[in-house]
Amino acid sequence: MGAWHVPMTALGGSYPGHPVLLGIPVAVVTAMLLGTVIAAVRLATGSVWAAVAAHVSLNEFALPLTRRVSGALVDPLLAGPLSVATWPASALAVVGVWPAYRRRGGLGVVAGGGGEGGGEGGSGVPEVSGVSGVSKRFSP
Repeated sequence: MGAWHVPMTALGGSYPGHPVLLGIPVAVVTAMLLGTVIAAVRLATGSVWAAVAAHVSLNEFALPLTRRVSGALVDPLLAGPLSVATWPASALAVVGVWPAYRRRGGLGVVAGGGGEGGGEGGSGVPEVSGVSGVSKRFSP
């Protein structure tokens, strides 16, 4: 998850004015934390569109809102949704997902109605339907 954002960060797009060797680890950790929360949304809802909406809301609303609300240029390393300031809240969200995951016996769901008789199939391994509607088993 986080590695996908490295090229933009290396070009100075994520944390302008900061050393690349500082920006890359911050971007990777932030993307992993927020990506885990977005992945939990996907698994909990069974819909990729919920995860898309979460990602779009982060990119299109949260980032620009940080700049508009402050009325000044903010340091993206220290303030805003991609900053180190979000790490505690994101980490708490990730930790909060774990008990829900354990309580529900895993968040694996069958998307698109594929699979027979539910998401477990008796093996304890969740099923996930692909675009073609063919169920595939995976081990988390």
